[in-house]
Amino acid sequence: MKLGLDLGKSKIEAAVINNDGVVVWQDNKDANTINYDDFLNSIIDLVKSAQSSENIEAMGIGIPGYINPDGKTIEKSKLSLLNKHPFTDDLKSATGLEIKLANKAHCTTLAEALNGVAKDYHNVFCLRLGSECSSGLTVNKQIILGRHGISGDIGHMPLPWPLHFEYDDHECPCGKTGCINTYLSGPAISKDYESRTGDILSVKEIAERTQIDLVAESVLQVFEERLARVLGQIIILFDPDAIVLGGGIAHLDRLYQNLPSKWKSLMPLKTIQTPVLKSQFGDDSVLHGAVRLWADDLH
Repeated sequence: MKLGLDLGKSKIEAAVINNDGVVVWQDNKDANTINYDDFLNSIIDLVKSAQSSENIEAMGIGIPGYINPDGKTIEKSKLSLLNKHPFTDDLKSATGLEIKLANKAHCTTLAEALNGVAKDYHNVFCLRLGSECSSGLTVNKQIILGRHGISGDIGHMPLPWPLHFEYDDHECPCGKTGCINTYLSGPAISKDYESRTGDILSVKEIAERTQIDLVAESVLQVFEERLARVLGQIIILFDPDAIVLGGGIAHLDRLYQNLPSKWKSLMPLKTIQTPVLKSQFGDDSVLHGAVRLWADDLH
């Protein structure tokens, strides 16, 4: 059996999943993010707990960031304490397990395309909408990583078909302005609502107010219109068999009804009917995908 890990700033999630995709053990641990060694020890403690419970052959890890071609070091991670350290070698030395890494979006894409809601489709684009925006794609059931492991991740591409004012106040931590990541995320929705009302609300709270609050409804309408523009370009470029939405914002059921009608005017063909699907594994998608990094049909 394989162990899957999902590394976050505040919590580390772990699950042992058998070859049939069944979770046989699951636990989590608050992340100690004071420094690299403390964070590594938090992971090691959780892995050893799993090893004491189940016979684990190897582990896969979903990380926020990019994996260097050497497969051992991480760059551009929101968990900055991981950057440049020999993470894979250190963890392998402490646990004795072989390790594969991928960013969280690629893990989610694998989970949903191989065993999840899009398992009946060959070419799948998956977009994670949570604290940030990230994505991945599969072709013929194989994850496309690219030469540098960044293929399919659109978060740092510019918002397509922008209105003249839309790049105002949308500076990205990467140093550029107008990255998709600054529009299609939970913080982006909350920021939009706060700029109009002065109130700070979560996405869930904003969504719950749409029947009584015209600003809340407008904020989500704008979000959906921007998301439709992004997915419209993905359809034109990649023409996937299906699009999967994951992350916390994917729980908004209205997206699945509204998006196809909003991107219709952007399409070169009026007959396009790309299905938009909600992640089957939800918050556990990274864990299931991390385990699938060891699938025999992956290269």
